[in-house]
Amino acid sequence: MILRLATPPRGLFRGTNLMTPNVTGYFKLRHGYAELSHGRGIDNDPIFGVTVRPDPDPRRSQLFYSQAAAMAYIEELS
Repeated sequence: MILRLATPPRGLFRGTNLMTPNVTGYFKLRHGYAELSHGRGIDNDPIFGVTVRPDPDPRRSQLFYSQAAAMAYIEELS
């Protein structure tokens, strides 16, 4: 499946994450949307966050240490 950037409904993703404040994009999933963002970890290493909304199971939102791994996860959810 080819992932495509999407525009989520207004208000679905509120604010920014402290560790991954830079939003890369939003992706439409089977159920809801994923936000991909990036930042720097404690040791200044790059980190990537995937936040899933709306989501009854907050464990689906995950942290990754490579953009490729984060994108693979988003594709898995799509």
